[in-house]
Amino acid sequence: MGKMRNRRDDIEYLLWQVRKMQAEQQIRPFAFHRAVVLLVRDERFIEALAICEYVRRWCVRAEAYHDGTSEMIWKSPRLRNCIERIDQLYGNL
Repeated sequence: MGKMRNRRDDIEYLLWQVRKMQAEQQIRPFAFHRAVVLLVRDERFIEALAICEYVRRWCVRAEAYHDGTSEMIWKSPRLRNCIERIDQLYGNL
């Protein structure tokens, strides 16, 4: 994770991390949120939307299968922000 923080503005590195995590059905709030922020800044709205849609699906599944004892990552403010951006991103297409 330290390497990721050192490369927080390297969009291609972040996208590599995000795609790797998506393939493994995982999520890290910082990486996903930062990738969306950078993609929106670069007006790469379709890619940002795809990540936000993945975040929404992941959060819905995580909440549905929560066992009552594990972390509630789906409540992360960064993930919530990704989900809140979806309508705005559709408006930018």
